[in-house]
Amino acid sequence: MAMRPATRMVVALLVLMMAFMLGGCLGATRPDTKQRGTMTIIARIPDQFRTLANATVSSVDARITNLVFTLSRGSTTINKSVPVVDGTVEVAFADLLVGTWQIGVVGRNAEGLNIATATSSAYIEPGETSIVTLEMKLATGSLSVTVEFQSSFHITSGTVALLNPIEDPIERDLEISGTSGSALFEDVAAMTWPIRVLLYTSDGSLAAQGEDQVTVAPGDTTHALITIRNGTMIVSITWRLPPSAPAGLRAVVENGHVLLSWTANPPSENVAGYLVYRSTGDSFPLSLVSDSLVTGTSYEDSGAVHGATYQYSVQAFSSDGLSGSLSPRVAAASQQNVRFMSANTICRCGNTGWSLDFIAVRPEGLSIVAGAVTHPSGLTRQMEPMLSRPGNWRARWFSTIPEPGVYVQSVEYDSGESDALMVSIPDEMLTGIKLPEPIAPANHAVLDTLTPILEYQVPPGTDSVAVMLIEATSTQGIWYLADLSGRFQVPGGLLERGKEYKWAVNAMKDQTVNLPLSGVCDEQFFTVE
Repeated sequence: MAMRPATRMVVALLVLMMAFMLGGCLGATRPDTKQRGTMTIIARIPDQFRTLANATVSSVDARITNLVFTLSRGSTTINKSVPVVDGTVEVAFADLLVGTWQIGVVGRNAEGLNIATATSSAYIEPGETSIVTLEMKLATGSLSVTVEFQSSFHITSGTVALLNPIEDPIERDLEISGTSGSALFEDVAAMTWPIRVLLYTSDGSLAAQGEDQVTVAPGDTTHALITIRNGTMIVSITWRLPPSAPAGLRAVVENGHVLLSWTANPPSENVAGYLVYRSTGDSFPLSLVSDSLVTGTSYEDSGAVHGATYQYSVQAFSSDGLSGSLSPRVAAASQQNVRFMSANTICRCGNTGWSLDFIAVRPEGLSIVAGAVTHPSGLTRQMEPMLSRPGNWRARWFSTIPEPGVYVQSVEYDSGESDALMVSIPDEMLTGIKLPEPIAPANHAVLDTLTPILEYQVPPGTDSVAVMLIEATSTQGIWYLADLSGRFQVPGGLLERGKEYKWAVNAMKDQTVNLPLSGVCDEQFFTVE
């Protein structure tokens, strides 16, 4: 039966109303992504991570001092670090978007090593608090084992096993090469393991064996060198870790070159040297800059292109050949912003050597309370306050041979702040210093005048000249400003008859890097009768 127009209109309105109501109901069942909730994480820390175990040569401090929590959902990541006071740590995260969040917890010891970990996930309900309880478990690491033995053993095969009193041992075959073998254990518990080594000859006979302990460091590869000795066949383990990432890296541009300096690694890491890397940006890979290991703690990159932007990183290598992690990248700054004034000089002292004089002049409003100068080799010499110029600090270097490189002059202020200035001293700067040549009077000459003329030859490029004149027995010289003519008239009243005197000439040249160069000839002597 056909509907009348009025009836069809009523039906249509009813259908629209039902659809609207149904749509509203369906919409109410969908979670509002803008609604948020709270998560409380309870991390339980077993006693093994809170007390110091019996220490061995290779043991790691397993006491957890802080927990690092990481929550992630999609591209959102939230981190929070919490110190450990007792066996339970409770952390709340508020205002989290509704949905499933991944949870990661890392327990670190006082040295920053990852000792224990825990992972989980939780769904956040709108307006509610989700509670997650985690128990920290041992982190994992890797163990690289090298076994060395005498050629007289005629070893052709062998095994290394990590012994577990609860579970089956983890065993690896040795890859034998000459008088050593190697094995790798990946992703094993970071703990102190009993370890057993068995070595066999070509006919399958057991030639040597031994047991000891080795500790696997968390989150890294531990290197163990095992030496099989004669007699009792004891396994002697040298526990080795790669050196840490160098700290304190600084990079500045000076005269088109990039000067790099960093803090030396601890002596216990037995660092043999460093490699220097550079990149042209965050998203670009690092490439090796230094041709060989840098044995000091500074480097001058002379291959940098003027106007380019560079980032640098440094990596330490131990004497065992182990490489450490790269230091954080540092961008090369266009200038060195230091507040103190440097009053440094380089002097070639006759034919005996070179003197490098570093002086820090205190800035206005601040006082220098400590200072040091680091040699390109990494050795550090402390600066001392100058009695003759109060407020200034000084360190002096003397060497019988040229010692080029980057010197780092650092100071600390009474405000707690510090500054560091890198000074590049190339070899040509040291060896390019020319000495003035004394002409007359001849060395050990006898004069009959109290106002002699001292003659000398001035090297080309000299900007100023000074003459030293003092009694031969004196140790503190007095310098008189002279001119470039090569002649100095001794003023009356300085000399006395019957005494011996010594004199020398200092030829000075100003440098654009605010590092004056001086060349002082060997002392000459004369007597007045």
